[in-house]
Amino acid sequence: MQKKPILAEMNKTSKKILYLFLLLLIIILAVSFGTRPIIKKIISEKIENVRLGGIYKISFKTAYFNIFQMGITVKQLKITPDSTGDCAKLIKHQKYLAEVKIKKVNINHIDVFRFMKDKKISIKDIKIRKPLVQLYKNNHYSAAKTPNKNNDNSLSVKEIQLNDISINNLKLNVYIDDDKVVDLMLGDVDLELVDPLIDFAKLKTPLKAISVSDILFSVSDILYKDKKGLYETSLESLEYKHKSNEMILEDFHLKPLYNNIDFAKQFKYQSNRYDISIKDITLRDIDFDKLANNKIIAVNQLEINEIFFNAYRNKNYPLNTNKFPKLPQAALRSIKQKFEINEIKINSSDIIYMETAENADKAGKIGFTDLGITIKNIGNTKAWQKKKKLTANAHTLVAGKGKLNVSFNFPLNSNTFYISGNLGQMNMTAFNTITEPNANIKIQSGHIQKMNFSAHFNNQVSGGEMKLYYDDLSFSIFKENSKSGKKRKRKLLNFVAKSFIIADANPNKKGEFRTAEMAFERDENKGLFAYIWKTLFSGFKDTIRHKK
Repeated sequence: MQKKPILAEMNKTSKKILYLFLLLLIIILAVSFGTRPIIKKIISEKIENVRLGGIYKISFKTAYFNIFQMGITVKQLKITPDSTGDCAKLIKHQKYLAEVKIKKVNINHIDVFRFMKDKKISIKDIKIRKPLVQLYKNNHYSAAKTPNKNNDNSLSVKEIQLNDISINNLKLNVYIDDDKVVDLMLGDVDLELVDPLIDFAKLKTPLKAISVSDILFSVSDILYKDKKGLYETSLESLEYKHKSNEMILEDFHLKPLYNNIDFAKQFKYQSNRYDISIKDITLRDIDFDKLANNKIIAVNQLEINEIFFNAYRNKNYPLNTNKFPKLPQAALRSIKQKFEINEIKINSSDIIYMETAENADKAGKIGFTDLGITIKNIGNTKAWQKKKKLTANAHTLVAGKGKLNVSFNFPLNSNTFYISGNLGQMNMTAFNTITEPNANIKIQSGHIQKMNFSAHFNNQVSGGEMKLYYDDLSFSIFKENSKSGKKRKRKLLNFVAKSFIIADANPNKKGEFRTAEMAFERDENKGLFAYIWKTLFSGFKDTIRHKK
């Protein structure tokens, strides 16, 4: 009999809770919507005369008080160049200009009393959602000296302290020229700064102005198209870990947009076509202080895993005699950006070199597989030039057969360098992939037991010695019919070569061994690897051409 009063009392309680909830909702909506014109007016007045960097004005569509987060939400925020008044004088000295559009910014838990007391802003977090950044060329750029910026239009804030700043789904488009086609695209950028402190007194040096306890940064879907339309460069992701001070780049590709034949047709002279992919690159111990203070990129270690490098050259085109490739030390010194890298490690990589020789219609190739390289002391600062030696140690399998070890020594303050190395056992027939199409020579048999070499190089000449142990060398010189494609042995040349020119073994049947001399006069229009290869080949020829 008492159940009805109890139910009635419960219904009254539920109604009170419902009414209270509706009242609270009305208050929240009233605060949110009712404060919009007030908040918008306050922010608009504060930023009306503010110009970031003396150039960029700030605008937005709406702003309101967020009662749940005790903060402010701003929507449709824009940062654009101001080309009026004094700003115009500064804009013309900027090579590139930016436009920023942000869908929504949440500024949560603002300490108003601290700001009123000592002009320092304390905020729990700032969340920036879906910003679009567009960087484009300034058509009115002038290289003249930049006038002093007027600091009167800066915010009257000494510093900003936060628990967290996060940027999600940022997209960046870079326009290098005026064709309105995006040249560089960053598809998805996420950034989180933990415990950041921004000191406005140091904004002229941004790396000094911002201090953080941790940074979480990632970029995905990076795409770049070069303006000549020859290559497309892509990177699947880039991630920076502040605590371990590591930057990791994954899945890099440099892809040519033409095949071998069509690529060569794009140039008047011989040109290398590259097809490169890299599994991952890790930069460790990046010295940001040296970058901020001395503008030097300093990295302790750079590790690269699983490079696939394919290079092709068509020698049916003339050599560019107006091109003068520099040797490594001179090339390093010519780079304007100063850098210091203690060590570069390259692991588990493959190189394939392909070449169509003059008057040949098929490309020969040679591969270097399972390549590993350790490079130390690569840099171009004055301190490194005086004290350091660039060294490199490499190991690989030549044509997938012979184990090759090579050491390089490049004194950074000179244009002289040295190499030494050794090659293990391998069958010479492995070289047919390049000798047949490029030299019309087929190796029938031949076995390298071992090879040792050392050489020195400068800008003009190279020299050294080679000890090549081999036996059972036999080959055929042939001529290919250009119409039918059939190969015919050149009997007279084969007879002369085998009888009077080429030795089939070293040491010979009498046990006499020949140490070959390596010597080559550099072709100044060709690069480092051609210089080294021609020097080594001179030793190979000097060994096999002497009949014992």
